[in-house]
Amino acid sequence: MISNLKALGLVAAFALTTASVLAQNIIVRTANPSLSPTFLNSHGVRLIDQVFPAPFALLTVPPGQDPEAFALQLAQAPEIVWAEVDQRMDCVATGPTLVGAIGAGRGSTIATVFDPNASYQANREVLGQIGHVHYPWLPTHRNVRVGILDTGLSSRQPILLKSVVATRDFIGKRSIEDGPTFNDSNANGTVDEAAGHGTMVAGIVHQVAPYAKLVIGRVADSDGTATAWSLVGGIAFAVINDCEVINISLGSLSDIPAVSDVLDYCEQNRVLVVAAGGNSDNDEVVYPARSQKVLTVVGVDHVDKKAKFSNYSRRADVTAPSTGIISAWWNGQTGVWSGTSFASPFVAGAVADALRFRSANRLVTSQLHDRAAASGKNIDPLNPSYARELGRRLQFSRMHERIIAP
Repeated sequence: MISNLKALGLVAAFALTTASVLAQNIIVRTANPSLSPTFLNSHGVRLIDQVFPAPFALLTVPPGQDPEAFALQLAQAPEIVWAEVDQRMDCVATGPTLVGAIGAGRGSTIATVFDPNASYQANREVLGQIGHVHYPWLPTHRNVRVGILDTGLSSRQPILLKSVVATRDFIGKRSIEDGPTFNDSNANGTVDEAAGHGTMVAGIVHQVAPYAKLVIGRVADSDGTATAWSLVGGIAFAVINDCEVINISLGSLSDIPAVSDVLDYCEQNRVLVVAAGGNSDNDEVVYPARSQKVLTVVGVDHVDKKAKFSNYSRRADVTAPSTGIISAWWNGQTGVWSGTSFASPFVAGAVADALRFRSANRLVTSQLHDRAAASGKNIDPLNPSYARELGRRLQFSRMHERIIAP
């Protein structure tokens, strides 16, 4: 059984302040894809959410039961592999000086309607930096699906919506709509700190990999508040919808045992998770980027120097541009934002675009991880103080060559 989750917190453009137990919710991994009514009735629980046929579910706690004690009890049932108390992640708006941040400040609007061609031109310096090449669609190529687990996707971006093949909300809003809700869900005095975050990420993936299909999981609200279940469920949802790459531009200050298990589920299904390393300017990346099971991305500026806010670590696999990135915005216009949150989708998109040249017979996840990590440019000479702590800078054509190779 996995140990109880402690000091848990997801952060997007934010840093953790507190983590509170959702007293009526328990995350479980089931021995079989479904839980029978007999099991539910015998334990006095109700099924809140499930990602069928993935073996993960969210259950209530019977009235009067202590959640942690009940999780221990439930884990003894033969139908359950493990049980964990769900946790809420509360975040606050931050700059790079606060611990745990992934976003560097907040995004802002450029008063022009988002158009991929125009943003391609606006980002031409960044795309040139990574050696981006537009490889055209050919009949022999195949569709590759990318899971984007974030704050959702704005319905005001019809060009991006055309690439979407599956969506699901995991925060109880029954919508993947990304944008302001005028709700201070983390009670820090600032509303909508993450509004537009997911749309920005989706726009970057689409810019780098225009033929990729998108699977959108809304796992955090407009303040960046999420739960352990929303991330577990979102990852499982991406896997069952045949994603080959998942981008997570979110992170936690602490390891999340339940997420570690669902990362194993990704490996079993040959799905590569790409995650942002964080913006605290310290020598430890956030979780899940900290996991060996993940392709970990940190950030550089436009001249390949470590971005001032970016974390750094021997765990870093790839680095990518992360300052002044231009992409789609929640209001239908264009936005600009900085952070490792926006370095990660450059890498996820590059991997996805390369995979469409391979057959549907997937590489083992560790092979794909190692090929992607080894494909970049060594920028240690430009960053002597961070030697071997930034990974290799994304090089688009080399990424293709390594991944396509037999």
